[in-house]
Amino acid sequence: RLPASLLMVEDRHPSGIATVDDEGGAARFVIRSLRPRQVVKVRWLAMGQRRGRYAIGPVRIRLRDPFGLAERTRRYRSTDDVVVFPAIESLETGGGRGARQGAETSALRRAFHRGDEFYTMRGYVVGDDLRHVHWPSTAHRGTLMVRQHELPWNARAVIYVDTRSAVHRGSGPKGSFERSVSAAASVLLHLRDHNYDLELVTCDETEHDGSGGVEGALVRLAEVTPAMGHASVTAMARLGRAGNGLLVAIVRPPADAVELSEHPEVRALLRAGRGYRACVALLLERHDDDRCAALARLLQVAGWRAAVVAPDEPLVDAWQRAMVGVRVPA
Repeated sequence: RLPASLLMVEDRHPSGIATVDDEGGAARFVIRSLRPRQVVKVRWLAMGQRRGRYAIGPVRIRLRDPFGLAERTRRYRSTDDVVVFPAIESLETGGGRGARQGAETSALRRAFHRGDEFYTMRGYVVGDDLRHVHWPSTAHRGTLMVRQHELPWNARAVIYVDTRSAVHRGSGPKGSFERSVSAAASVLLHLRDHNYDLELVTCDETEHDGSGGVEGALVRLAEVTPAMGHASVTAMARLGRAGNGLLVAIVRPPADAVELSEHPEVRALLRAGRGYRACVALLLERHDDDRCAALARLLQVAGWRAAVVAPDEPLVDAWQRAMVGVRVPA
């Protein structure tokens, strides 16, 4: 109701949120010469430094008289939630927009050629299922030809990310856990852009019906923490129930020294994948490249498409290797 010569407005924010000119824990503004009932809007840019859910606020306003003799502070109670999603890596190939779309569509069709509708005849690509070789066309052209199929337009995909702390190595942004969460979010958005109906499965004990869609899945990935359990029985049961379409598993080799071919967790993953038309595995390597490569070969023998992701390797490179069926070197 009265003029104010000097107002100081402060909006609190946690360390995971930064401003452009961050001075440590708050966004501060100085408003001068405010007339009675005048409305002034102030704005600051919040930048997420780490994934998660954060509370912004409450706002605090300090009012001083022109001579600095008196000061009054008013604190508000309301806060706002800000969700910072995981880091997203593009899985599109290089080149222009048309080139990326064409290459990616072709790669998806080559990888998941067990769909419902016949699409075309094409040359054999390393990794193709020999059961789809079209022998009359092969004899006519003198080179291996395979029947290429398309998945249904509203194809279904399940993204499984192993969030158990026992299998991950490292900590912070460079650790395998954070990379796996980022990879899951990247695959989720990539398949969303290719018109897949999506479901996310993690190793937590909470059942999710998937009603939140892609945004709900991203919020779950933003808030996910390492699961303390050493078994993935619950997650494998969910994968088995959701079996249909495409399965993308973002995993690490089991931590113990049991032979991979006999390990119960590996066998459970293979059983869960039997209900899907196509299975892809991205194995995050952290100073155990031999064990990751051995698990990749084991999955490939079972009909999966697998690629090992090195710590500093762009995810798109491993994704493309999995799409075209390039085998892990023996």
